[in-house]
Amino acid sequence: MEKILKAIKALFTRRLVITFDKVDFTYTHLSWKRLRNWLLAELSYVMKSDRAWAYPTHLQVEPTNICNLRCPLCHVVTDNKPRGFLNFNDFKKLIDEVGDYLLFLHFWGWGEPFLNKDFFSMIRFAKDKAIKIITSTNGHFFENEENVDRLIDSGLDVLVFAMDGVDKETYEKYRQNGDFDKALRGLQLLLRRREERGVSLPRINLRMLVTRDNEHQVSQMRDLAQKIGVDILTL
Repeated sequence: MEKILKAIKALFTRRLVITFDKVDFTYTHLSWKRLRNWLLAELSYVMKSDRAWAYPTHLQVEPTNICNLRCPLCHVVTDNKPRGFLNFNDFKKLIDEVGDYLLFLHFWGWGEPFLNKDFFSMIRFAKDKAIKIITSTNGHFFENEENVDRLIDSGLDVLVFAMDGVDKETYEKYRQNGDFDKALRGLQLLLRRREERGVSLPRINLRMLVTRDNEHQVSQMRDLAQKIGVDILTL
């Protein structure tokens, strides 16, 4: 019944709220093509159809499976799969095919997305089709003000910023090859440039992967999140 009421409301208002990773994404003035596709997807789910009635409404795309860090439990470290980068033309072909139907792009996998030199352009291309986008980073690419401004200009909706400790020793125990001071400076610069430019995007979701090595710092991480002014803290 809840799904039916949500569908009726969306049909009359052309407004929709989708929650992903504890963050609400609000859509207004949905195109009829996109709204119809979402309704078909929801209906096929309710009816437990064994075939797809719609184009995807959500999509996960991995810009790269290469990473600059060596976190001990990550697949980048533990498997032996071939490594590479998503080509911009392949990404463009995909978005050209499904972008008019797509609501949401979960734009990372196991690698560090910002290692892909075309990543900012990919975000911008997808945003031009009114797709909501979330991605994640270990934060080692934002000491450069030019990169920060390119990120802001891309129109990204939410950036998950991973920091697994409030000091160098704790952070770098898990984020091996990482630099706590560099990541923190990048985060502070991003927040400062966002304020200087008078924009609210991307929303920053500061994320702490809690382990037995850092669980004693959870309260300190809450204090840090409040002090530097991130939008969301997730544990």
